[in-house]
Amino acid sequence: MWGVIKNSITLLTAIIPDEEKEEWSATEVSRKLDIPIQTVHRLLSSLAEYGFVYCI
Repeated sequence: MWGVIKNSITLLTAIIPDEEKEEWSATEVSRKLDIPIQTVHRLLSSLAEYGFVYCI
């Protein structure tokens, strides 16, 4: 369980918008964090369900 929480927090801090980048693709997040794309999709889906991210 702690791994999921750690990965979620790591993902959220990695995709904070700034002047250079406002939007991230799942592939970009996967490469940046060196975690499988399936994990990124699962985390983003869960975070979107609770309003922490917006997925398009």
